[in-house]
Amino acid sequence: MFTLLKTKPYKMLIRACCITALSTLSLPLTGCSPTSPETSLIVASQGVYSAALPSQSNIAVIASLHHGASLWDLTRGARLYNWNHTDDYTLISAVALSEDQSTALTASTHQLATWSTASGKSLGFLRVGGRILSASLSKKGDLALLGLDNYSAVFINLQTTLAKALPHPDQVNSISLAEKIDIDGARKIIGLSGSNDNKAYLWDLNHGSLLKTWQAARAINHVNLSTDGTWALLSSQHDNWSIRRTSRPADEPAYLMIKRRDGTITASTFSHNERYLLLGNTARQIELWDLKQKEKLAEWRTPKRELWSPIGNRLMGVGFNKNLTAIYAVTSSGELHSWPIQLKQP
Repeated sequence: MFTLLKTKPYKMLIRACCITALSTLSLPLTGCSPTSPETSLIVASQGVYSAALPSQSNIAVIASLHHGASLWDLTRGARLYNWNHTDDYTLISAVALSEDQSTALTASTHQLATWSTASGKSLGFLRVGGRILSASLSKKGDLALLGLDNYSAVFINLQTTLAKALPHPDQVNSISLAEKIDIDGARKIIGLSGSNDNKAYLWDLNHGSLLKTWQAARAINHVNLSTDGTWALLSSQHDNWSIRRTSRPADEPAYLMIKRRDGTITASTFSHNERYLLLGNTARQIELWDLKQKEKLAEWRTPKRELWSPIGNRLMGVGFNKNLTAIYAVTSSGELHSWPIQLKQP
């Protein structure tokens, strides 16, 4: 199923695209937040297919509809590298970025590539047996978890190319990987997968075994784990989203359950301290939640790129900056926006 490809490196474009803030508005964070972004820039002329922003970072990987993937410096508004799997533009179906920001992953239909964010150079290519729908990297970028359309998720050691298949009853729409160091110094890796069979699965990736299953009323379209794997976010299409404690029994009531009235969750990120959760949906909305207090702190709505268009911009990626003083949002229409925030530290 998995083949290491010895592909010749190709030329990569290195560009710097600087921006100027379109508006300046800085207010304390309250339930009523400023609508207009503080800064905005176009990162893809014809739209975005996928985006990856780590929990607290100033870089992002963004896959455009027709021009492959790019690495962006969010503080300078600069494109650092363009990445494709061949000499021609590659349709990138999923992207991921390691928490230490050292490694990026780009996935086409049946192939993934990893890249150094420092040099922009290719670290290797792998071919898999199913269409890649979702991807996640470990903190150091040496491990990857993929969600495939062939009823499986795949856990891969990118250094050895050894892989473990995790079978599912249906297509795997979304996956997430988290890790922490145990008391004895062992590296504990867990994975979360969401499927069309209305279930989310929590995995012990060290042993390739299933830990627990959560049932939903509809297909699970989006999942995410907090940095150390304490929290699991589960979202069903046009339905509820919930927060679960990964250490608690599966039949225990959700820590937080929210009924969606408009929009489906399409992007999320947890802060490093695992207290705050940022959500983006199909209705152009971004929500900031305090998990400790179980309350929504703020809400924003992204502007339409073309005011005459009746179609809204779904959120493809959301994230915090390093100091938790700003949030970023990438839309399907190809725009990157930011807003200032003020948060209480735990």
